[in-house]
Amino acid sequence: MFKIDTQHTTAPEWRSKREPLFEIDGKEYTVPVEVGAEIGLRAAKIVEERGQIAGELYAIEQTIGMEAYEALCAVEGLPKKVLSGIMSVCREKVFGGMDEEGKG
Repeated sequence: MFKIDTQHTTAPEWRSKREPLFEIDGKEYTVPVEVGAEIGLRAAKIVEERGQIAGELYAIEQTIGMEAYEALCAVEGLPKKVLSGIMSVCREKVFGGMDEEGKG
């Protein structure tokens, strides 16, 4: 059995530990080293209700943040290969290992 004590938790530590993901014109944008499972649960619900793209957009916004998201949107001619790579990292951060946790 897993026990979760919500009375003694603080702000999610994963939000503060970040690593570089991409750079635009010398400005570095980061992603959390680890993402809380609640983000994956919310994203999965969005996928169920509104589709894969909506769920992935939510995952990207929650990992890189709106400033980085808007910076990517502002890049004219953003290569699809670059966007695909960024999305892949975000997807792995949010959904990676969710089906493996707790297996023993």
